[in-house]
Amino acid sequence: MGTIPEPQMRKHRERQVGPASSSRASRPSRAQGGRPERATPRAPTVSVASFRHDSLFPRIERAVGGILAKGKVVAPVDVLVGMGLLAPEKLEDWRRGRVPYLEKVINCNLTRLSRLLRILRFHAHDLKLVPCHARRYPPALRYYRPEDLNLFKSVV
Repeated sequence: MGTIPEPQMRKHRERQVGPASSSRASRPSRAQGGRPERATPRAPTVSVASFRHDSLFPRIERAVGGILAKGKVVAPVDVLVGMGLLAPEKLEDWRRGRVPYLEKVINCNLTRLSRLLRILRFHAHDLKLVPCHARRYPPALRYYRPEDLNLFKSVV
């Protein structure tokens, strides 16, 4: 069995006990209410006051504008397709039951998706669109203009 070269051995020791410069005594323990520091800072929560300043808002606004130019209904999956986060083929696979859950084929993580849907909800409210749950499987959340909602209810 060969020996590990000194530079690799030093990295191995630091990984086990941490770098020599940090001491465990200076850090508060979990019992004392201390938390380990995050590697990446957490993004601020999107609110009604701040959603227009979010970096995703311009892309969502363009996608919603394009969808409303073609029709009267804005579905979140259509916004994802319009933003390029969901391929139309993958959406069709999900609708036909070939994909077990939609999050599996969306090209972003769940944190970003949650933020995107929250911004979409605020933007839809600003455009005076009202939410309407369609009666179908899988259930889809769609937004309608108020004057079109009665027409939709009479058809469904």
